[in-house]
Amino acid sequence: MFTIFAEHNCRDTIVFYSMSGKAQLDTDYTLSGTPGQVTIPADQSSATVTLHALNNARTKAAPAKMALQPGADYKLGNPKKATVALLPH
Repeated sequence: MFTIFAEHNCRDTIVFYSMSGKAQLDTDYTLSGTPGQVTIPADQSSATVTLHALNNARTKAAPAKMALQPGADYKLGNPKKATVALLPH
């Protein structure tokens, strides 16, 4: 699960992100919501994107990396990136 935080959020804010890494969307995992964006509701301080691992034939761990992207309605703080490792099973 990736959690994106905001300070002083008085209106809905759509935050854009990209995914990279050896783990592939729809092959190794799916994401909640609309891939590439998440909405932090007005008067809320965060929103989450849940990564759901899929059964696959991988024999080694594969990273899935999220990187927040710039947007007109927000400024990025740190950290801007996060990584999870999908382990074989």
